[in-house]
Amino acid sequence: MLATHDSKTELLRANILTAKSCVLLADKTAIQQLDGEVVDGKTIFHYLAILSIQEEYGIDVMSEFTPLVELTIPRTMKILDMEMKKRFKASMLRQQELDQLQFAAASSDNDKDDLVKVVEAENDRQHHKIKRAGENIVKNMYKQGAENISTIETHIKLQQRIQYRRSMIRRQQALIEKAYFESGGTSVLPFFAAGYGFSVDIFDNILCQSFFTPGLIRFIYELLFSENGQPFTKEGVARAHDHHGNKSEQENRDPDDMKVASSLVQIHVPIAFVGSTFGAMFAHLIAKEDIVAIGLYRRRGTQYALPYVAAGPAMDTVLVSDDMVFVLAQPEALKHESQARAMEQQHHVNHSIPVPEPQSSTS
Repeated sequence: MLATHDSKTELLRANILTAKSCVLLADKTAIQQLDGEVVDGKTIFHYLAILSIQEEYGIDVMSEFTPLVELTIPRTMKILDMEMKKRFKASMLRQQELDQLQFAAASSDNDKDDLVKVVEAENDRQHHKIKRAGENIVKNMYKQGAENISTIETHIKLQQRIQYRRSMIRRQQALIEKAYFESGGTSVLPFFAAGYGFSVDIFDNILCQSFFTPGLIRFIYELLFSENGQPFTKEGVARAHDHHGNKSEQENRDPDDMKVASSLVQIHVPIAFVGSTFGAMFAHLIAKEDIVAIGLYRRRGTQYALPYVAAGPAMDTVLVSDDMVFVLAQPEALKHESQARAMEQQHHVNHSIPVPEPQSSTS
């Protein structure tokens, strides 16, 4: 996407209406101050354009379309989180109203009065919304007209604002540097946990932590690039010797690289642990399957809830049937777990199918 001032037009030109996801990169040159805090101004503007398109074209906020927002300043995520939750709640309320209309329409002739009441209530709500929008337009017209009046008082205030702005410029760089390293709890916001945004300062944290924990870079590399427990290698490096008789890159590799490493994958919650706790499942997997559970992916289960990832959830977290578990496991352990799950599912199906009783024959 070409991030111009008219982001709505650019998003439509990029066929956002047929896309499944949209990655919005942060503009590191558009850092602004809002209510004394440093924020990504253009990022907020572009994200609101996406929400506006969804509302205009009837795309549900809870649909499969997912915007992923990169943020330079972590505090911006708080603003996006509030806006997302407001739209999400409005979408849920609209869905409830539609369900009520469908229920009333499917009722018998005796319930026609209920249908009329629901329709009248919806019309009143829309009328109140339009009336309130008209009042806001008039209010904005008066406000803009007052701002355009040039008086001595406004001139003095303008000079004071200029002086204040000059003093703030000297502090702006310090505020930016501070905001880069202070997330302010953004990692626990629903917007972040649901996977709608991330802050680039996570890479700064990784870089700093790697100084004290040198193995961190190797650990991240294994998580990202290992396949079936084997390190990523380019095609052709597995040959024992090259044409000149020299040892290949694989022979010169560290002995630790030759070991079969665990991979980060997702598995379904074992059927036997649905309704049980994460701690019970954790103990079973690590003792019986040589698998380490490190997190959960939980889908929408309750009203106003978003899907989210919980890394290291509480041991008393109750598991549900559609939970996915992030695990570290070797290929053989994953293969064994997959076979055990297939047998468990087959056993569950066999016991859920009712067996017909034999009919007694009469002579």
